[in-house]
Amino acid sequence: LADTLCVAMAESGCSPAAAGLGVAALGPNSAVFAAVAQAFSAFTTVTVALVARAKARGDAKAAASAAETSLWLAAIVGAAVGLFLCCFAHPVLEVLATPAAVFEEARAYLLVRALSL
Repeated sequence: LADTLCVAMAESGCSPAAAGLGVAALGPNSAVFAAVAQAFSAFTTVTVALVARAKARGDAKAAASAAETSLWLAAIVGAAVGLFLCCFAHPVLEVLATPAAVFEEARAYLLVRALSL
């Protein structure tokens, strides 16, 4: 979330004329990855609840199992979302009405950032 905030601050403080179109290309990507970050925060919320309940019952094995399952699910879903964004970068940016002037830079940034998922 801090990354999204920093990018949004950079976008609002810099105009394309002052910083180039590269900064403007970050705008659509901020929207995409803010949504992805919100979706992934559900893993944290659910994992904490499951681990806390298991620990409260004194069941360390169930707590470890819940944490392990959540890690595996996060890795699988992260890879799937990354693959989706790599395969459908163009339509995703079109849905966000990305201006033609920054479209290719936005697409390149989206593809690189999708690999981090």
